[in-house]
Amino acid sequence: MPVLCNTLPVFDAICKRVLSFVHTCVNSDSVIVSYMSRYALLHGRMSSPLSRNALYCRLRYGLDVSSIFCHQFNPGRIIWKRHLCNISPELQVRVEVLKDMLMYGVDKCQCILTNDELEYIIHFICTE
Repeated sequence: MPVLCNTLPVFDAICKRVLSFVHTCVNSDSVIVSYMSRYALLHGRMSSPLSRNALYCRLRYGLDVSSIFCHQFNPGRIIWKRHLCNISPELQVRVEVLKDMLMYGVDKCQCILTNDELEYIIHFICTE
């Protein structure tokens, strides 16, 4: 479904929010917030929820701590890149055919197929 809608899967969207939050905390204008979040990431390891979540995301997306500290860090771009790399060419083709069939179902003037044939093709693509 995420490929069809051109969105991130829910879990990746949550990880993106976590990384964005951690990045915002680390680069906060508040000295206390910045210090505590940096300490949690560098020394707290598994003792704080912030560092546990950051560690999980770092391992999942192949990041290092220094990249999170960088002001130019963009979690959205990193996660989208990984998501797009994990989509197989076969799945991309299926989604494109499915989009075409759905559009033909909406605009019947351009389609030579009957409704039953369209339904069969859509069912086949979705269940195969």
